[in-house]
Amino acid sequence: MTALPTRPPACTQIARTLREPLRGTAARAAGWLLIEQTGPWSRDAFTHSVFAQEVVEELKVRCRAAAIRPQLIRPTVRKPADDKAITVFLAHSGRKGPWLRSRTLADPLDVLSLDIEAAASPVPVAGWNAVEAALYLVCTHGKKDACCAVFGKRVTRALRDRGDRAWESTHLGGDRFAAGVVGLPEGIYYGHVDAATAPELLDEHDGGDIRLDLYRGRCVDEPVEQAADALVREHLGLTGITDVTPHPATFLGNDIFVVVDTAHRRYRVQLASAPAPSRLTSCTTPTTARPEHYRLVDVTEVR
Repeated sequence: MTALPTRPPACTQIARTLREPLRGTAARAAGWLLIEQTGPWSRDAFTHSVFAQEVVEELKVRCRAAAIRPQLIRPTVRKPADDKAITVFLAHSGRKGPWLRSRTLADPLDVLSLDIEAAASPVPVAGWNAVEAALYLVCTHGKKDACCAVFGKRVTRALRDRGDRAWESTHLGGDRFAAGVVGLPEGIYYGHVDAATAPELLDEHDGGDIRLDLYRGRCVDEPVEQAADALVREHLGLTGITDVTPHPATFLGNDIFVVVDTAHRRYRVQLASAPAPSRLTSCTTPTTARPEHYRLVDVTEVR
């Protein structure tokens, strides 16, 4: 077994040194298409996959039009070489009726015949197997970013006893927050997960709770709404997955306001934003950026 590096890659090390906030950093998607592909992944995983280029282009066009995020996945425990069947998942992450379904295909090209666009709807796709328990994706896409190989592999090793509920995944977004984990069907993003906290995180999520110190946001919300969601949770001590629902933000000059609903009350949240210090966005490329960071200014109950 190849030993993993012990030193954190540059972009993750900088993000942790700068204490860059996790809140408001989840990638956007209404739903998910997960396609099993064992073996190595190149940097652009779909382009250099088992699919011909015309198939890849059609998949990308259809997913983009429906705001669905396509991912290649593989099991944390390698299956027998003679097992050629692939597992495909569809998930809808909307707040009104998130769902998760699976089916098995004998030929990867059969993906094009599936009702992929159904993942954008709260009505579950027909003819698929219902998946009742949460599914977890761990980014291990090392060709995309070294952080994911270093930290993601450690997490998947710690989750091998979870069987087919934890899967390795291609790029999930936010490499500097590796290891990145997403809980489906809700599309809850977590960052800086390590081998020690991963089993606890899954246990808490299975119980319906969000681990707030690792919480990045929910994929159906805009970044500012994700930030409001996380900040209100921290302010009020709310950890349930369904405890907080943010509404679209209002911008008045330099002031940002987000109305959020909790189980019994509605709040008007005021936020302030400022660009972060310049830092690397990836360990593979020297790209730098200054993302917006949000802080809580005020929380007022709306009667």
